[in-house]
Amino acid sequence: MSKALRITAMGWYIYDVTNDPIYLGYLALSESLAYIITNPIGGYLADRFGAKRQTYYIVILTFILTVCLCVLLAQPASGFNLLLIFVVSIFFG
Repeated sequence: MSKALRITAMGWYIYDVTNDPIYLGYLALSESLAYIITNPIGGYLADRFGAKRQTYYIVILTFILTVCLCVLLAQPASGFNLLLIFVVSIFFG
């Protein structure tokens, strides 16, 4: 549920800043790129590391990415700032 809320909030923010629906498509593309990049190695990593260690790393990574996203959203909107938001959303995926 938190992922759906995050994607919705990012979509509202990006549309509010740009007033262009094409950037919502870029947001969806950045979310799907994460799956394309991580799926080939996901099975290997799932077998290599235990579930407890995976959960620990994912919680830390999510915390770091959330802080990065909050810092980016606090900055004035610019093209470079939107690009960084899309990059962070790739890692969130």
